[in-house]
Amino acid sequence: EDFDGISALQGDVKLSLMGTRTQDWPTIQELSALYPDRVVPSFGAHPWWAHELEGDAWLHQLRELLAANPEACVGEIGLDGQWVPPELDEVQYEVQMEVFKKQLELATEIGRPVSMHCVKAYGDVFDILRQAEELPPAVYMHSFGGKLGMLNSFVKMKRFGSRIFFGFSTFANMRSHKTPDVIRAVPDDKLLLESDLENPHGVADACSSMLRTIADAKGWDMETAARITRENAQQFYTARKP
Repeated sequence: EDFDGISALQGDVKLSLMGTRTQDWPTIQELSALYPDRVVPSFGAHPWWAHELEGDAWLHQLRELLAANPEACVGEIGLDGQWVPPELDEVQYEVQMEVFKKQLELATEIGRPVSMHCVKAYGDVFDILRQAEELPPAVYMHSFGGKLGMLNSFVKMKRFGSRIFFGFSTFANMRSHKTPDVIRAVPDDKLLLESDLENPHGVADACSSMLRTIADAKGWDMETAARITRENAQQFYTARKP
């Protein structure tokens, strides 16, 4: 993977790098150490790779990484009711659920924001969050693909609705013509912009394109859209346990 583009970034720009499996975590930590003013690290086990994990050694490793990196978030975690691992013949949903709950509990315990992947599992994710005694200080529904009704349910969730953010990317969200309507309904202070790309090359163009969609949906100019989504990102990534 080519990460040379990080050092070439111009201006006051930061990259949020999400870990997806234990093999990613050393790279995320290394890049965060090399570029502390550019990289916001996150460590987590993505539902696509949950079936690779055995026992709780990975969870102890995750806890240690988060303790050593107080600026880090927990992510990318979540549920995916569609993904079938290439080497298997069915969705590993029960395993995903176990891994997801353990990470959500850890993030809640230590008070770190979480970035959440959710595909064909919005009902389960909603119920888990709604029924929890406590949640992390901020929850990011990454590349949110839920319908308008589901968005409203998250926003109005008792006790925790104000902690939930919603991100959108051209990569994942512009396949649906309903995306602008969903964006329009997101509370202004909970709307996030993302690229959902695997390396820094192309991030600027992807974010610019999505920013235009956000601005048009909200009736903002580009400067206003950039300012608001940036302020929201700062609010999310710095959220910590009171």
